[in-house]
Amino acid sequence: VALSDSVHTNIIIQLTERWYIFPLPIFELDDNNFNTWWRTKDISRINYGMHLTHYNFRGRKEKLILTAKYGFTERYRLRYEIPYLTSSQKLGLKINLAYNRRDEIAYNSLNNERLQYKDPDGDAYRNLSNSLTLTYRNKIFKTHSFTFNYTQNSVTDSVVKLNEDFLQNKKNSLDYFQLSYQFNSDKRDSKNYPLKGSFWSASITQIGLGVFSELSLLNLNFQAKKFIELKPRLYMAGSIRALITPDNNQPYLLRNGLGYSSFAIRSYEYYVIDGQNIGLGKLQLRYQIIKPRSMNLTGISERFGKFHYALYLGIFSDFAYVDDQIGYSLNNLANEIQFGHGLGFDFVSYYDIVIRAEYSFNKFGESGLFLHFVAPI
Repeated sequence: VALSDSVHTNIIIQLTERWYIFPLPIFELDDNNFNTWWRTKDISRINYGMHLTHYNFRGRKEKLILTAKYGFTERYRLRYEIPYLTSSQKLGLKINLAYNRRDEIAYNSLNNERLQYKDPDGDAYRNLSNSLTLTYRNKIFKTHSFTFNYTQNSVTDSVVKLNEDFLQNKKNSLDYFQLSYQFNSDKRDSKNYPLKGSFWSASITQIGLGVFSELSLLNLNFQAKKFIELKPRLYMAGSIRALITPDNNQPYLLRNGLGYSSFAIRSYEYYVIDGQNIGLGKLQLRYQIIKPRSMNLTGISERFGKFHYALYLGIFSDFAYVDDQIGYSLNNLANEIQFGHGLGFDFVSYYDIVIRAEYSFNKFGESGLFLHFVAPI
């Protein structure tokens, strides 16, 4: 609201803040994606617990996150983020402590599907990870991150018998230090579902510093995303991503691959493609069926009572190539160009919720309806 006279103009901005202390229950499926879980509907792969986030800890925009998760994966985490260490507000610090334990793990892959082992006595896999990250934000859209990490991994003898290279060289444990540098340039209009702007990042990670083991792996990662408004309600989005590991001598635990989490090619939801070097490209044309709008929900706190939503129709094509010099004979989707295409609906709502329903085809003529809960690009 702007109020003006011949001399002064007063601008009044009305807003509704999110909660500073935000408890969020955990209910998630511990699988590659919802679609692979839906084939078995194995309720034992469900995780539950609680995230507790304090977004303005000490009143300085610091963030404190506590996580306790149970079920298929047991996880405890403490994360503390300080955005500003100095008065110039350029240096920041992140501290992360995490412990994970699982009774069942994927110890290898065959025919581009994960092979699972469940230990009858529990504790098939344990992991302890501690990291310290120093951030430098010299410009509003650009951030440099330097991370030092110490990780401990251990598995049972049964896992070693199934895959001697799971932790490499028939070992039950693998401890290592890790150093990484990452640069981000983020000019998107939204982080959860951007329509305009660009994002690109590059990172270099050295796993193993000659302490505890002879492990030495170098990972190079690059990704770029572009979002364009072609005309009102019509948008184009595209991305490319590359992951390169010069050394082929990798423990299975640290091997790269497609089909895990968001690093995936659409229409290949039921497959994983392990390898050392990966290239992935995505392109999508979006039409805004329902413009962003809001409605008031009665009987709910003001911070949650305003329900925001929008709906998009999209057509897409994805391309990928995975170079694998270790297990190609067991997984024939590697070392060939893979591609898929299809159409879908993206429902975008408040508190960063995205629900996608897509019908897609891969190069083998296989097709299906797939659900996802993150932005496609």
